[in-house]
Amino acid sequence: MIRAWLVMKSKDAEPRSFPLEQGCTLVGRGQGVDLRISLPQVESRHCRLILSDEGLLLDDLDTPDGTRWNGQIASEATLSDGDLLKIGPVEFKIKMEQDSTRQNVVTETKPYQKEKLASSVRKAPEGRDCVMK
Repeated sequence: MIRAWLVMKSKDAEPRSFPLEQGCTLVGRGQGVDLRISLPQVESRHCRLILSDEGLLLDDLDTPDGTRWNGQIASEATLSDGDLLKIGPVEFKIKMEQDSTRQNVVTETKPYQKEKLASSVRKAPEGRDCVMK
């Protein structure tokens, strides 16, 4: 199983990590997203990050300014550990690792533990899917 995080750099604070769940994480500034970035440069539904056993995929949702992957505008990309992802003005570093200790083990999932997050970026409530209507 692959584990992945978005690590947000901050000029005035320690970096903040946002764990990605297996499946789809919807990123944007609107209601009903999984990771909210409350800035006007970010679209309501900006992009999807899809984490599976095969890796982490970026899917930009046809935003006017796009999503930047390692400095280039990308509509789709396969992300790797250490890649840079820029959504609006917010830059994240991708952190990924193989978690071989959890293979073939059923574990109880724990609810998202709230932490002190940057005022413009927060993890939205769990239970959202990325099916676009």
